[in-house]
Order: sequence, then structure tokens, then C-alpha cells
Amino acid sequence: MHRFSLVALLLLMNAPATAEQLTIRCNREGAYNFGTFDTEANRMIWEVIGGSSFRGQIKRVTDREIEFVLLFPGRMQTSLYYMRNEARIEVQDSNGRSVTAENCVAWPLRDVLGKWDNWGPIPLK
Repeated sequence: MHRFSLVALLLLMNAPATAEQLTIRCNREGAYNFGTFDTEANRMIWEVIGGSSFRGQIKRVTDREIEFVLLFPGRMQTSLYYMRNEARIEVQDSNGRSVTAENCVAWPLRDVLGKWDNWGPIPLK
């Protein structure tokens, strides 16, 4: 019986999160940026306040993190991770993960996901 409980707990910990739309506001290099995610459509938008906006594609969602890539034409896709409990964005490179944005807090949903298709087709890797 104990073994079954442990297996069930492990399965729940790795279970995908339910579909949701959410916006977070993060501090990146002294400026605020917004990330808006649609986990059902696997799409996201990253807004740099006073700068550009970028679209991204969600690769994996769990209760602990959202893995995504920003889609830049002609550039390799680098994995980014929104760490829900740690309230930060981490970037994966050849040396491992490092923090790229901090103090990521829940924010009212921004109406930007409808612009995702305006960028045209997804660039090739």
C-alpha cells in the first residue's frame, strides 16, 4: 500500500498543469517585462516595455515550470523556463541554467495573445 502511495505522488508531481492563460510581470536588468502565456494553445508573448515584443512557443508545462522558446527568425531556439514557485525566468545554455529575470509576479491578463499570428509562419530552427 505504501509503495502505491509513493508512485501516485510521483505521478502527480510530474503531471502536466491544467490549461490556463496567465500574465506575469518580471524585473529584467532594472526594467519591467511582461510574459503572457496560453498553455492550451502553447503560445506566449514576451513584451519588453519601451522596446519590442516577441512571440514564443511553449514546449512543456507542469505545476512547477513552463518551458518555452522565443521565436527569432534565423536564430537557434534557446530554452527558457518560468519557474513558478521561485518567481523567476531561467535560461538554458551550455553551462546550465542561469537567472535572466526575477521577481516574476502574477499580473492582470494582457490582451496580446491575439497578435501571435500577425508575425506570420513560425521560423525554422
